[in-house]
Amino acid sequence: MGRIRNSLIGWLVVVAAAVAFVSTLTTMVVSSGNRALQRDIALRQQEVNQALQLSNLNTQLVQTLATLGVQRGDAQLTKLLADHGITIQVNQPPAGQTPGQAPAPSVPPNFSTPGVPPSVTR
Repeated sequence: MGRIRNSLIGWLVVVAAAVAFVSTLTTMVVSSGNRALQRDIALRQQEVNQALQLSNLNTQLVQTLATLGVQRGDAQLTKLLADHGITIQVNQPPAGQTPGQAPAPSVPPNFSTPGVPPSVTR
């Protein structure tokens, strides 16, 4: 009876060691996969951050092009903006404005930037 008991305990120790070994391997594989996912997410986040920085520049560029198009009466520039889904709306001149001055374009709230007057919508 003592010999069977020692044999059973030996097998239980072997099984416990095998379970620990498999658990360790699984942890290593999952950890490696997590690191790869974290790198991928960090790269995507960097792209999002760069896009946000460039979005302000893009808005200012479009507004500047719209202003030039309105002030110079440049039909090609207005058409280029329209081809990309950007419309320009020009407000009527205020009562105090002289006829020789270009009318001030309106700026919607979502594209409002001080010093850049055209209304640009998408």
